[in-house]
Amino acid sequence: MANWWVTVEDSRGTRLVAAVSVDGNASEVRGRKHFWVNHDTNLSVSVAGYHDWARTLRFDGDRDVVARLTKTNDPTPGPGPGPGPSPVPITLGRWSGNFLYPAPLFFGPACAAFPADKRAEYFSHLISRGDTHVLINADQADWGPSKGHPEWTEGGIWALDDLPRFLSVVAEARAAGLIPIIGLIDQPRLKVEALDQVIRHSRQLVEATHEDCACYMLSWEIDEVWTHGDVREPNIRRWIASVDWHSRDMGIHYADGLRGGVNFYGSLPSGATRFMQWNASVGTAQLAQEARLIADVAVRTHTKVCAFEHSSPVNQTPTHTEAEATQRAQAAMAAFRAFPLDPTRFGSLNG
Repeated sequence: MANWWVTVEDSRGTRLVAAVSVDGNASEVRGRKHFWVNHDTNLSVSVAGYHDWARTLRFDGDRDVVARLTKTNDPTPGPGPGPGPSPVPITLGRWSGNFLYPAPLFFGPACAAFPADKRAEYFSHLISRGDTHVLINADQADWGPSKGHPEWTEGGIWALDDLPRFLSVVAEARAAGLIPIIGLIDQPRLKVEALDQVIRHSRQLVEATHEDCACYMLSWEIDEVWTHGDVREPNIRRWIASVDWHSRDMGIHYADGLRGGVNFYGSLPSGATRFMQWNASVGTAQLAQEARLIADVAVRTHTKVCAFEHSSPVNQTPTHTEAEATQRAQAAMAAFRAFPLDPTRFGSLNG
């Protein structure tokens, strides 16, 4: 009996979610999957929007099989061009992103819903600033129209409705030179779904994306959904414990960045990352003081911390200029550096 690993990818090497048939028995492959075979095997692969792939494989022991598909609008079906430059490595910690979006590119984390040209412009903007990371929401509620700006959320997205499309967005970010952070579940879904379902969705998304992702943000401003600590903290512990994160970091984002102390973070794995958010009205001196408190907790619990001020020239009062937002991020980073935190255990999504 042979031990086969089947990988399904596009011509750029991006793994796909595919319907795979082995001798007529259908199975889903999310990028890569193991099969046992004991004779010559007929293998066929199908992905919506791609040319089908089929081959008779001869049994000759253990092997890897790569099914490389090209899009149906490719005028020359068959193997695609050779691989381009390797994407930047996935590194943990040392986050560097920017949350002061230029008005035409607001709201950046909704980029998976953006038209392709707008998304390319956004990724290019981040690279031009020297950012290394980009937060991409897998679940994006369409709240833009309620603010009078449908272009902010572009209709929203739920990655599991069309996972190959979402994976292609993640691949675009990697190809642009960025390291993705993926937001798993947006607030509206978290409010209505049972935790078991949230965990199932998280497992699906992590299995499909972990090779191209450094960190998963569980949800946005989770304390606004689970308002009581005696509910929120057990739920977060169970959520984190129930998913195989493949050694990736897990981001916990509160509207109040000071929530959660030594007892809570001390009960979590070392990849747990506090996404520390401040309101725009918090002064820089207070921000630095709070950052010191947070850094102390991170040191004592061996967890991580990421400065995360949700700033925008179109959505905050008071509005910070780009220079002011950068200064505030630098104040937080200076507070982090004053503590014995390994450089891979802190960073900022504000430059």
